[in-house]
Amino acid sequence: MDWLKKTQENCKKATSLIERRSFTPLTPRQYIDLKIHLAGCSWCRLYASQSKMISSVMQQILNTPQEEEAKLEKQYKDAMQKKINDKMGAL
Repeated sequence: MDWLKKTQENCKKATSLIERRSFTPLTPRQYIDLKIHLAGCSWCRLYASQSKMISSVMQQILNTPQEEEAKLEKQYKDAMQKKINDKMGAL
């Protein structure tokens, strides 16, 4: 079971490095360690590709201008006001 624990620790370190490299450059040692781990671990390679995709989508969302505010159509607002008035009159 010692090899399983060591593998888990290596994967934790690798996922930490994967996330860290999104924000800051890795040291040469970290870069080499991560490349070696990714060469042999399909789970961490999958994690790295998913992390990259999520970061890309988040950047697109953050860089996309948002509409100023949501607005309801006048016909819908009038219908809602009528329902409110009808309910209030029933009280």
